[in-house]
Amino acid sequence: MTRRNSIIALLLALCALALDAAPAPRSPVQAAVGEGYAEALDRGWLEAVITVRRAEPVLQLAEQVAGWQIVAVPSANGSAASARTGSGEPREWRVGDASGQPGVLRVIEARPANSGSSARPLRASAQPWDTGGHFSVMTRSNDAEGRWRAAEALGWGAWNAPVELDFGGVRLANVILRGPEGVNLSIYERREPRLPDAPDLRGLRRPFNAMQIVRDPLAARRFYVDILKFEVLAEGRYRGAPGVVNNFGMPANLAGDVALDYMILAPVKNGPTQIEVVRFNGIQGRALPTDPAPTLGITALRFPVSRLALIEERLRAANWPLLQAPAERQLPPYGRVRWLAVSSPEGAVLEFFELSDP
Repeated sequence: MTRRNSIIALLLALCALALDAAPAPRSPVQAAVGEGYAEALDRGWLEAVITVRRAEPVLQLAEQVAGWQIVAVPSANGSAASARTGSGEPREWRVGDASGQPGVLRVIEARPANSGSSARPLRASAQPWDTGGHFSVMTRSNDAEGRWRAAEALGWGAWNAPVELDFGGVRLANVILRGPEGVNLSIYERREPRLPDAPDLRGLRRPFNAMQIVRDPLAARRFYVDILKFEVLAEGRYRGAPGVVNNFGMPANLAGDVALDYMILAPVKNGPTQIEVVRFNGIQGRALPTDPAPTLGITALRFPVSRLALIEERLRAANWPLLQAPAERQLPPYGRVRWLAVSSPEGAVLEFFELSDP
């Protein structure tokens, strides 16, 4: 073999090695969905859907209090939310922190021309101990007091001023903000041991949990653990200090007597997002009407999955009714997806979707 042919053979061998080592090229859909989708795939919810008549109060809080990024996306019918005011078309924004990780808010403005008289919030006039639907999404901060005051300046309320909690030796401060259509956003500050300072903790870190208030925790366990095969990450009972008002706005003379039974769940351990099911043990609120599913408030949690057929199989094997049978739809920025929707025993809507063009 000549020297020239030897060099050519060496170059061809190196090219072959490079091709073997290089990852397979991603499809346009895979490139578009980003790392947040991959981080949540089969591991937790990616988006919490918040549907309101006017998006501006939620977007203002996200921008000015949380420090999150707001990206307009086309809605399912293709109309884009390029401005915050406009016609009767629904408009959507994806709201999240700079990390791009799961815990995104999908804010949908249901304009009057589309929402109609049937649009109703589930929790707008509900007390925290009333059961049904999604109560709150939960975030972290190193400045709960400052974020609460900044939210108040924008017209948001709270169930109480920041309250200190001792949770298994961890000293926390918590405040639950109250927004439009029954949208609640909970802020946790870990005061001891302190979380290391980080830019996102000066505002709000991405949502990591979503709370549901339930009357029947055994029914919730059957739905999440026995049927959906979620894992229980933690469970127990929490009781506040006697004579001290609590973060849910319960009177001081009751707060020490009412225990909270809680169960934290996720598709897998160490996932990026969870669900927390809470029962007020010792106080009984209303069972909110959840049929049909409400169209305003925190209306759903969205879970990306690699095998939607497996989720459907588990639900059908348990004879669990579907709110939406598997169907194709556009879900920007992910592209065309196949999805289904289901409701928990007490009306918390979950959506599961897989990419149609993985």
